[in-house]
Amino acid sequence: KILHGLSEEVEEKNKLIIFKNDAEEFLDLEGNKIGPFKKGDIVNIPQEIANILIVDNKADPVEGD
Repeated sequence: KILHGLSEEVEEKNKLIIFKNDAEEFLDLEGNKIGPFKKGDIVNIPQEIANILIVDNKADPVEGD
């Protein structure tokens, strides 16, 4: 039950990012299709995916708090 609860908590946390370049369609961690996106698109996607895109220098976080 604990693992299931943690999984649900992670799925609910999204991050707002802006794409630095065009990005073709790709799969999320559950195998669902995401995209395609164009340079400058601002999207709200699961935090794990957003962090991967940011680390790979494909997107920047949108700061607005």
